[in-house]
Amino acid sequence: MERFDQGNWQPAPFQIASLGGQRAGARVTFVLRLEGPAGRRLAVEGTVEIDPRATLVDGHFDQLLPP
Repeated sequence: MERFDQGNWQPAPFQIASLGGQRAGARVTFVLRLEGPAGRRLAVEGTVEIDPRATLVDGHFDQLLPP
């Protein structure tokens, strides 16, 4: 992860909190949850298609507010 700060991209120290998914035929849907400094959280959801190579075909992310 990176953040744009004072005109430059800077690394943001996020860690994987959880990763889950489900396969249905040639598609895998997933949810990746990341945690960063000051309680910042990020959820990444997507779909990977495996036919025969894995290809990301859909996805988005949402910034989650601290609890």
